[in-house]
Amino acid sequence: MHFQNYNHVLQIVHCSQECSKVGVEFPNFNFNVSHHGDHVAIASEPLCLVGVDVVCCIKPEKESVPEFIENFSSYFSSLEWDNIINTGTSDEILVDFYRYAYAYLLVDI
Repeated sequence: MHFQNYNHVLQIVHCSQECSKVGVEFPNFNFNVSHHGDHVAIASEPLCLVGVDVVCCIKPEKESVPEFIENFSSYFSSLEWDNIINTGTSDEILVDFYRYAYAYLLVDI
């Protein structure tokens, strides 16, 4: 979509044209952007505040998966932690860890 079309769809007013007018109201436009590695996400909502967080599921290189996730154990409830560590293989534990830590977007390993 061309830049001018975005402005029309989002009802964005260019300041150079309208800022000098008294009583100009700008549309409410809440958005949040996150990126990590090769992934980017954007969330927008005209009425409510929004947030988004993206993280790549990266296997730890210098320690085992259980050693890596142990660093974060205090951030989870005992039920969450039991669910994470009893998931299965190291890969499954890591995926569950990221699922609980970043509940909105899960990138496959």
